[in-house]
Amino acid sequence: MRVGTLLLVIGVVFAYECPKLNQLPDTCSCHETVHGLVVDCQDAPIPTIFQALKRKTVDIIRIVTCTEHSDGKKETTFSMFVRNMTIQRCDFDRIPPNLLEDVGTRLRYLNIERNNFTKFPHLGNLDILDTLEIGNNNLTKLTPTTFANLPRLKTLKMNNGSLTTFPTLAMKPLNGSLLILDISHNFFVDLSAITLPRFQLQKLDVSYNLLTSVKIPGFWQMTSLQELKLNNNKITEAVTLHSILTLKVLDLSGNQISRISHGFFNRATAVETLDVSSNTIVEIPNLTSLPNLTTINLDNNKVDSLGEGTFDANAKLSAISCRSNRISHISADTFTNANNSITVLFLNNNTITTIENGTFGMLHELTELGLSHNHQIEISNVSHPGLKKVFRLDIGSTNLKTLRKNDFDGMVKLEWLDVRNNSIERIEEGTFGERMGTILISVAQKRHSPTIPNIPLSPTSTTTALPPSTKQRP
Repeated sequence: MRVGTLLLVIGVVFAYECPKLNQLPDTCSCHETVHGLVVDCQDAPIPTIFQALKRKTVDIIRIVTCTEHSDGKKETTFSMFVRNMTIQRCDFDRIPPNLLEDVGTRLRYLNIERNNFTKFPHLGNLDILDTLEIGNNNLTKLTPTTFANLPRLKTLKMNNGSLTTFPTLAMKPLNGSLLILDISHNFFVDLSAITLPRFQLQKLDVSYNLLTSVKIPGFWQMTSLQELKLNNNKITEAVTLHSILTLKVLDLSGNQISRISHGFFNRATAVETLDVSSNTIVEIPNLTSLPNLTTINLDNNKVDSLGEGTFDANAKLSAISCRSNRISHISADTFTNANNSITVLFLNNNTITTIENGTFGMLHELTELGLSHNHQIEISNVSHPGLKKVFRLDIGSTNLKTLRKNDFDGMVKLEWLDVRNNSIERIEEGTFGERMGTILISVAQKRHSPTIPNIPLSPTSTTTALPPSTKQRP
């Protein structure tokens, strides 16, 4: 019994030891950890690497760029135990026979990206594999048996391929396990054709394809989907989101959407994060059916108005970004008592000439306000006693001429102020209080720069005179 125990201990110690000197190629490194060996190789032959690791317990092995690999003409058995394996840039167009046969009993993560696969390779029986990354190949075809031997696969990434038709039959064996699917950067044109009935999929990435419309029919049956990425397609209309009641993140950015239909979100009421930036939207969509919305990104559109009471139904909304649009006027009724949750508001890079007095007064939780790169901002209409929590204010490039003593009185926690790229000619004594930690003021390109009063700032405060910025800030 004692001899058996001793042999077992010796075997475990051997399995967790790096190979002896010169057994691994010179371009490989090996480190010992409590979970097994960590091996990194570059420009090295796979058979030599695997032979050196025979009967070893390997936690992570990463091989990038192979100088040669088994061609299958001779029988090669390596028998090692690997948990996490990456083999990239080895010009594989198929998996050599026996390459994975003896590592599958422990293999949970396999990355074979950036090779030359056009057909899905035969991987053998990988019973406990939960993550497979095979993107950045040239995959064009999958068969009904492609995933038959991967019963526990949870994450599948087939991005950057040449898929045109969604492989519904090939995906069927994964309907009890798959949670995350990435098919971005392919050539899909019809979103409704991506059918995964009875799947418990939580994240689906179909970005950077050729989709032209969002018409999700009832037969999708994705009752667990939480994140849907449709950004950077060619979508021109957003019509129907059918019964995705679990959806929390929706990304429609980088498309050609000019209008979102009135009832688009009626069956997706759980959405918390909505990104519709970089489209051609003129009017902010109806958001009344999104009571859980916390973040909305409307940057880089053609929105010309924030409307009045637009966000009243979104009691949890905390961040609004509407930069680089065409807003010129903001009404005093834009924000109401219903918008108390908003903490971040970015309206930079618009054409604002008028902000009505008290416009932001209801935003009692606001901490960051961005108004830079607009046509004309009157600080007296921005500052308000209700803005007691604002600590960061950006009003650079807004044609300011004078900073007055009472301009920032309502912002009792203001610590960071940017007034660069203005033509400030006068700053009244007492404008900057001791609470301000950082004040950025650019030196005007004039014969006389503005006079900054000698005020008793706190020891941590800094007033910085900087050259005018040449770039617009986000």
